[in-house]
Amino acid sequence: MGQILFTNDGVLPLKDGLNVAVVGPMAEAPEKYLSSYAADDICYDGSHSCMTSIYEAIEAENKYGATFVAQGCDVSSNSTDGFDEALGIAKTADVVVLAIGIDNTIEREGQDRDDTALPRVQEDFALKVLALGKPVVMVMVNGGGLAIDNLIDGPNAIIEAFNPAVMGPKALALQIYGSENRQGKLPVTLYPHSFIEEQPMTNYDMSLSPGGPTVITKDSHPGAFATDSVLLIFALECENSKREKKGEEQFQDFETYQSSLSIKILVGEIYMLSGTPLSI
Repeated sequence: MGQILFTNDGVLPLKDGLNVAVVGPMAEAPEKYLSSYAADDICYDGSHSCMTSIYEAIEAENKYGATFVAQGCDVSSNSTDGFDEALGIAKTADVVVLAIGIDNTIEREGQDRDDTALPRVQEDFALKVLALGKPVVMVMVNGGGLAIDNLIDGPNAIIEAFNPAVMGPKALALQIYGSENRQGKLPVTLYPHSFIEEQPMTNYDMSLSPGGPTVITKDSHPGAFATDSVLLIFALECENSKREKKGEEQFQDFETYQSSLSIKILVGEIYMLSGTPLSI
């Protein structure tokens, strides 16, 4: 599944050298990036110890900065015991990477959800992080779509990662720092949470609204099918070069001076099904 840059106000890509807080239940748990179809013995010893967490991957990219981590809360427990520690490091950071989502304890083959909401403890934690007023990059890890009505307008950037598998955390870090620039299209419509009151999640009758191939576009809902924000980064650098020409009685230098052209980051949105062209 491709990564979708759902929104970005310019905070991405992050610059190396910042104080970065990586918080949330997905911060140090790379096994949660796997779907229920993944093998149990990912690593040679039968564990997940060979996988890189998103915290470790971001720390590797942030070579000249400091990277801190705290879980804050579990995926679905009611405990808030970790809130204070995580909020403490987030408060002192230059930017926060908030890694939230659901794992196969909540949804997997043979166990569907009847609610599209993010677990309450995570939403409460995320709202407290956002209330700090720090730049926040929210990374969502999930199989099926999540209703994030109460969070959608808070983060400076949102990345929908779905279940990105073994190398997912590293790939996310490369995206966050602009070392890679790959993206997918949103393959589902992220309906508002109120939709489950209109249509029970246990009813698969395609004749009911919206039914069939109906698509909600970006104009009517922020989670439109096939939308994507694209991060475009351009940079051109020319190094000093020197050419020498030697005549019979004279020595002449020809120099070209170093020049550097940097085109600022451009962010555009593609609405694949709505007919709106890429605008940047």
